Amino acid sequence: MKDLVFYNNSLDLNELIKTAKALDTNSIILCKNFHSLKELDELRKKLASLKFDFQLCHVMLSTNSRQLNQFKNKAEFIAVFGGNPELNKFAVSSKQIDFLLSPVSFGRLSIDTAIARTAAENNSKIVFIFADFLNSFGLKRMQLFKNSFFCMKLLKKFKCTPSIVSGAERIEEMRSMHDLPAFLELLGLNEKQAKKFIKIEK
Repeated sequence: MKDLVFYNNSLDLNELIKTAKALDTNSIILCKNFHSLKELDELRKKLASLKFDFQLCHVMLSTNSRQLNQFKNKAEFIAVFGGNPELNKFAVSSKQIDFLLSPVSFGRLSIDTAIARTAAENNSKIVFIFADFLNSFGLKRMQLFKNSFFCMKLLKKFKCTPSIVSGAERIEEMRSMHDLPAFLELLGLNEKQAKKFIKIEK
């Protein structure tokens, strides 16, 4: 099984590998908003000595097409961190974007019929982050669930393919990829759909 984790300099990669194996995760996509190709290459060199299947994903935080062109052939994946209409629309409108991460937030609703339809037409991969729910509380968590239910309803209507990953920033936030389909069921998919859409490969 493959999971997605956000990389930072304090992340202990050996401990990450140990935890991943315990959770029956045999491959991890390491995500980061890289500031330069040099930074990406330095991390790749660091990973080369580790006996584990890591892939790198550059996460875009803006609609910068120049940045997209800079990283598209250097990282295995390109993602956009969504949560607002402009970023969501940008992510699903480009076939060079592999994932739209966190399509909703606890703020105003950031997905609509037009975005969902475009996502379906371009076969865009929309990925929910479990850590978003884990790290939200009270009214913010309630609003995040409300927005996610509406988002999932639209995705089902247009036959999009949502996925869910740990999206951990800390090792203790990692979850078994065998357990996460149950969370997709909570958001509105049936058991068969949830198990089908857990995969995040290209």
